[in-house]
Amino acid sequence: MPQSRDRVYIGGTKGSFVPPVPIKLPIGIEGVLEPNVNDPYYFKLTPHKKQLIKDCLSNGLIDNINNDWVMNLNVSTYKRTGARLGISPCLLAGGGGNCTFVITSLMRKLTPVEYLRL
Repeated sequence: MPQSRDRVYIGGTKGSFVPPVPIKLPIGIEGVLEPNVNDPYYFKLTPHKKQLIKDCLSNGLIDNINNDWVMNLNVSTYKRTGARLGISPCLLAGGGGNCTFVITSLMRKLTPVEYLRL
């Protein structure tokens, strides 16, 4: 049965913990985007999707809609959008119809080729 609940993962170490050095990614979301995309990937925002974006902005989840935020707008609450700046959130398996990632700066969905490049 599918579950929708928050989870907490706790890890422990013996002794002192030294966090790993951040790794600079060699490619960002701009490196996977196609230059020319047809109209079907652009869409008009429904009132619910507009409210999700407004909630993300007002709650500090995203800072500016003109930046390259990648987020899932087919969710019930802003907390579930999985917004990431310049990178892709974890892609989910299973039909793809319920998880459509949007690039806020372009206001369009990712194309199948872009999904494959990720």
